[in-house]
Amino acid sequence: MKAVVVHHRGGYGGGEVVMYFTISALSRVAEEVTVLSVEPIDWGIYEEIVEEPKPGNARNVSILKKKIGYFGIYQRLLPSFYLKNVEYDVVVNTHGDSLALFNIGSKPYVLYLHFPSLALLEYNPSLKYKLRSPREAGLRGFLSSIGWRIYFEPYRLLNKFLFPRNLLKASVVIVNSRFTLGVTKRVCSELGVSVDSKLAVVNPPVPHFERYAKLRSAARVRKRVVTIGRFTPDKNYELVVELARRHRDIEFVIVGSVGKSKIYREYFSKIKSIAPPNLKLLPDASEREKLEVLASSSIYLHTMPGEHFGIAPAEAAVAGLTLIVHKQSGAWTDICFEGSYCYGYTEPRADEVSELLEQAIKDPRPVPVDRIEHLSPESFRRRMIDIVARLAR
Repeated sequence: MKAVVVHHRGGYGGGEVVMYFTISALSRVAEEVTVLSVEPIDWGIYEEIVEEPKPGNARNVSILKKKIGYFGIYQRLLPSFYLKNVEYDVVVNTHGDSLALFNIGSKPYVLYLHFPSLALLEYNPSLKYKLRSPREAGLRGFLSSIGWRIYFEPYRLLNKFLFPRNLLKASVVIVNSRFTLGVTKRVCSELGVSVDSKLAVVNPPVPHFERYAKLRSAARVRKRVVTIGRFTPDKNYELVVELARRHRDIEFVIVGSVGKSKIYREYFSKIKSIAPPNLKLLPDASEREKLEVLASSSIYLHTMPGEHFGIAPAEAAVAGLTLIVHKQSGAWTDICFEGSYCYGYTEPRADEVSELLEQAIKDPRPVPVDRIEHLSPESFRRRMIDIVARLAR
């Protein structure tokens, strides 16, 4: 069997984690695994995350030879035109974007859908593509949102046309959580597309699962709260700032990437300028620093509403922290089991989350490790191998 994995680019995001472990899984059963990407894949990151050498039967075919930082969402169209140049028996689209493979042929096709693009603006009110009023964002923010919305609108219309066709072409549609499953079914119903028989839930794996699980025995500071995620407006770190102001006796920590991105740097500077003394920021922290914070903290607060799944809350759950997450999220449905463990808020407002924070300190509700073993890399590999092997028979 020759397999193709389609993804936009490499990196450290949740989608990239899915890509790396899909490559790892398929390399165990396929004669050859071709990674078709727009930008070159850094195999060093693969080895760092998967903790194994690059498979000898894997190769990367990149359409561009270096990163081009413009029109990124439209670059996703390129694999559709290039796939005909690659020999394969089965193709797995781990990027999840319908634009990436809009002219797929008749061979087995697995679509890993992170979230329906048509529902992005509805479930993530902080997304930069959302049009904002001058009262809400100021004149500069209002004008900026017009530009982003003009940029995004052709993409949205393309997805509205291509998404149902992509679903119908797929042999299996994998979604990353039961939350995404529900949204996907609703969007399909609105589009008049029936794909229920093709749907399967496979949660993304937590890299270094055992390393995080060992943190469960660590001594913790009862009143330490950690939040993890890149410094972008959609993460809603203003909520952490407000909570830190209200609870001066609690230590808050935000661990997040900043890198060279102008948007990341500007948002980091904004949060830094308004952070009270009991809120510590750790930009571009190392894996060791992140592990140390998780080992010493008792509560993990996830401030992004509508998160499809989220590797960061999954890591925190494996490490034994009590989670506070938005109820419209994959973490709530697939990690917290809708309130069997953890705490959930309905609106990302300080009043509601503040009460939950006090409850979590008094009554910790971490998820037992045996309830989240499905988040291990080995569990993910087994599921992906089983799905692809059945299609390739």
